[in-house]
Amino acid sequence: MEWASALMDGMEDFTPKAAVFSVQGSSLRVEMSRTAVPGEEILLKDAPAFAGAVASMDPVIAAATPGEISLRLCDILGAAAGPRSYIFPVISKARTVAVLYAEGSRETVDCNAIELLATLAGVIWDAKSSGNVPAGLLGIQSVIPALSDEQLRAQQFARVKVAELRLYRSDDVKQARSDRALYSAFQQEIDRDREQYRSQFLSNGSSIADYYHVELVRTLANDDPSLLGTDYPGPLA
Repeated sequence: MEWASALMDGMEDFTPKAAVFSVQGSSLRVEMSRTAVPGEEILLKDAPAFAGAVASMDPVIAAATPGEISLRLCDILGAAAGPRSYIFPVISKARTVAVLYAEGSRETVDCNAIELLATLAGVIWDAKSSGNVPAGLLGIQSVIPALSDEQLRAQQFARVKVAELRLYRSDDVKQARSDRALYSAFQQEIDRDREQYRSQFLSNGSSIADYYHVELVRTLANDDPSLLGTDYPGPLA
């Protein structure tokens, strides 16, 4: 369970309560938690919030209640009735292979950081499944080419901004994907973030790629640029 331990360690700086699950067909299996025994399985049909995240491959925010995360998970995680639960799917080869769980208030859970961790975990999972990564899930430098500090900042900016849309307006995102009109649905937010990206990373003649466009296509549009709509203006660079 080295991969689960690495993810758990990564999450604990960003949430007061964390857990890591693998997806086993129609079930979740506890891989790492401070309150649950590893190996216990819960049917996805009994945990609608998890089932939604696994099926949609989008983050889900739900109440930490038996009706949303299952009575059994409430018991083994010691979930409180007040805080929200935040569920982040780890995607590899167009399917959900694991789930990161965080619990707490919006002020105590750093959703952007955990979303980024889930994204990186998916990238590394892809590489491991292709036999390109040595043992140890978080050998990030062995899969991601060396980037300058400015490139890393640009990538993080893009991931955080798109993650905020996916997380806090998930229902609107699903509808806009169905309508193939993501840009028109979120034009105000996308135009604002595009301009901020241009100002921060492209205004000095930099050759940095438009990572914001890349992230819009990759995670907001599920690698299908047509879902952005015909009115989307395209990359900045």
